[in-house]
Amino acid sequence: MTSFSNNILQNGLDEASEVSAAVPKQTIVDPPIIPICNRMSSTVSLDDFQEVGNKNKNKFKRKIMRKNVYIIKQVFHCLFTTGKITPNHIKEGLTGHAIENFKTEINIFNCRLSTRSSNNEYDFLIFLKDASSFSFLLDLKHWPSNFRNENFTFSSSPAIPSQLSLIIKNVDLRLDFNEFCQEIKTRYPQVKNVIRLKNKFNNEIKLVKLELTSNVVRDELLIKRKMTIDYIIYDIDEYLAPGNILICWETNSCSQDSYSSDSCARILAR
Repeated sequence: MTSFSNNILQNGLDEASEVSAAVPKQTIVDPPIIPICNRMSSTVSLDDFQEVGNKNKNKFKRKIMRKNVYIIKQVFHCLFTTGKITPNHIKEGLTGHAIENFKTEINIFNCRLSTRSSNNEYDFLIFLKDASSFSFLLDLKHWPSNFRNENFTFSSSPAIPSQLSLIIKNVDLRLDFNEFCQEIKTRYPQVKNVIRLKNKFNNEIKLVKLELTSNVVRDELLIKRKMTIDYIIYDIDEYLAPGNILICWETNSCSQDSYSSDSCARILAR
């Protein structure tokens, strides 16, 4: 009986060894590196680390730069008393003066003689391509004293364009608006005008428009999206001007200085 039991046990051990020999040894395979992508960060691998960048912030910076290349609607008016100056004299004088004295390049889109000029007054209109050029020329210290030894004056000062404006949201209608304006201009000297906006019924609303003289300060504020005034944090956003008709950029041929494309005789004749 004992020998029979031993034979059964030995046969069981032999079968188990055969089964274990038939099963291959398990091998450990390294998992593949899987890139992880999302809209907030750059590609990251599982076995290594790399610096993560905020794509939304970079995208916003690129958006600001694109907006700055829009042609500025507002213009500078230079008034001369003689007809010796041409548009090219003004463009060359401004760009050369800026580079030579301030190491700054300005982009002039167009310069032409206004149709409002008379025999004794020659009013030249200067259009700029971007907000940085416009803000640079807002400082009268950046202008030459004359062009080709011909003195000039400014017949009017240009309005601040929307490319240099911001909106402050949720400004209480009950606060002292004069103190509010003074606080803003004290903290941000580049703010030229503070304007409470109104609705179509001419009632004041909780939006306040800021007009700045510096495109750099405006872009910095837009990146932060916040502004602290009198210990209150306000949300800010870019100012979008109301939709207007297209501007006419025809030179030396329009019959008026309104620049509206719907009233331009040359455009209507095409």
